[in-house]
Amino acid sequence: KDGSLKFWRYANRTCRVLLYTNIKNEFIRYGGKSPVHSHLPDPSASEIRNLREAMRRRTENETTPPQQIAEQEVRQALLTAEALAVLPGINNMGMVLVFSCHNLTHHRRKITPPLPQSSSFSIPESYTRDYSDKDRLLLHDSADPTFQLK
Repeated sequence: KDGSLKFWRYANRTCRVLLYTNIKNEFIRYGGKSPVHSHLPDPSASEIRNLREAMRRRTENETTPPQQIAEQEVRQALLTAEALAVLPGINNMGMVLVFSCHNLTHHRRKITPPLPQSSSFSIPESYTRDYSDKDRLLLHDSADPTFQLK
């Protein structure tokens, strides 16, 4: 209550042990419903969790396809052999990334600009003038007067 204790839960949800530390992350005690661990340590799980978090972060911030993000992140992660053995195949990793985080596709749809409804557009006035401040716009660097704006 006074902020001098922090408690930690294990990433393995079946483990009901809590770990209490002080502000300096020094161990104080175990707590929770069962102070006995019923699982073996799994260092590869934290590697995979960090990898998925990095992929999720990139998927939120970039428009690169999830498959490509998965391939790049696996190459950069330098995973141990145990983590690579547990990791789903790269072909499935992009799909796992998209379907496990359904908000990512929604977020991408929001940041992707809509498709234009017509091919007509207006050219700003500053782009219709040349270096001598004449009213014309040359297409394809052509000197043909039919391509000049009047």
